[in-house]
Amino acid sequence: MKNCCLCLAFVLLTLPFTHAQRTVPKSEDSLAVFLKTQPKDTLYVLAMRPYALIQIYEKADYKKADSLANEVRTLSEKLNYGHGIYFCYLIKAIIHNQKTEARLSLTNFRKCYETVKKYKLSKYLEEASLNNISVAYDQLGNKDSTLFYAIQAADVQEKANLPKMDSSPYNSIGSILKDYKKYPEALTYYQKGLAIAQKANDFQNIAITENKIGNLCDDWGKTDVAITHYKRGLDYAHQAIYPLLQTDLLVNLGRMYIQRKQYTLAEQYLKENDKLCRQLESPTALYTSCVSLGKLYMEQKNTLLPKNTIWKPSNLPKKQTIWKMLKS
Repeated sequence: MKNCCLCLAFVLLTLPFTHAQRTVPKSEDSLAVFLKTQPKDTLYVLAMRPYALIQIYEKADYKKADSLANEVRTLSEKLNYGHGIYFCYLIKAIIHNQKTEARLSLTNFRKCYETVKKYKLSKYLEEASLNNISVAYDQLGNKDSTLFYAIQAADVQEKANLPKMDSSPYNSIGSILKDYKKYPEALTYYQKGLAIAQKANDFQNIAITENKIGNLCDDWGKTDVAITHYKRGLDYAHQAIYPLLQTDLLVNLGRMYIQRKQYTLAEQYLKENDKLCRQLESPTALYTSCVSLGKLYMEQKNTLLPKNTIWKPSNLPKKQTIWKMLKS
């Protein structure tokens, strides 16, 4: 089973967090005090950004975050502050993305792009907006629009010759071309994305791209090359401390060695993955782990599943149903 890591590039504002002798604090409590005591100027708007993100990512308080976004927009329109208006729509898009509401997320990413053009904001934000639109279309299953906006995002940063490039649109283009079975072209774009991530020493995106190249080479029938890229990806996923991606790569390596009938190596990677999934307490990852180990034992004609291959949580399939799923 192949798993994809959807990387949604929420490129936030890269603006200074200082204004004269005032600086935006970092902790939630300090931010709350800052927002109660400081004048409502552009720095105030910038302070609302991390405060809203805390509500989303640490507290899952989407209602409060949305209220903050509305306040940001009202104040920014009064100040004619384009970056603040951009941030309002971005925070709303992030909220909808967290709630897996891709269509509403797309609507707000489009508003981000419109704001960038209206206020002539930076090329970084233009590229980010286009890339986020592409990702939202990918979540909706619209390959043509995903490809169109990813190409637009790549073009913006190439024409602007941005010192710091984003690898995400190249990976999106590569993935669509892979789906269309245009393997050499897909590899070219993946390699562009990989080069950008390597230049930035971005271990997480290096790992993601190595995994994608591994999947490409697998589809292309180049098993040995796929294994090489999966192993590289796993090494970088460890360095990036990205355990969920490690589970993808461990499963992919196990699957490769099953194909090569190297069952001892396959079991080694799949058992390592199973242990990690249980540590993470991720039902989705654990489901994949159990199915992968089950397929290994089926391949070996071993119909007695090891005890740790059975799902333990009550809301997951029971032992008597596993074989039906594995054969489906």
